[in-house]
Amino acid sequence: MLTKEFIKHFPYFNTCPERMAAEMGTAMHSQAFQRDKTIFRENDSCPAVAFLISGSIRIYLLGEDGREIT
Repeated sequence: MLTKEFIKHFPYFNTCPERMAAEMGTAMHSQAFQRDKTIFRENDSCPAVAFLISGSIRIYLLGEDGREIT
């Protein structure tokens, strides 16, 4: 089941069909990361969708000249 905290941040899921919410709730898990931790690199496979509850994510690529492209 989807948690109250999740629905507070993503209210759309409060109105989705009950079966869909139940299936998502079963498949979801919570994960916390330390500040400045790399969680995804270019060309990594992406087996899931992330929903950010708090904090921020910085996404960038390195250009040919080595500079960050955000």
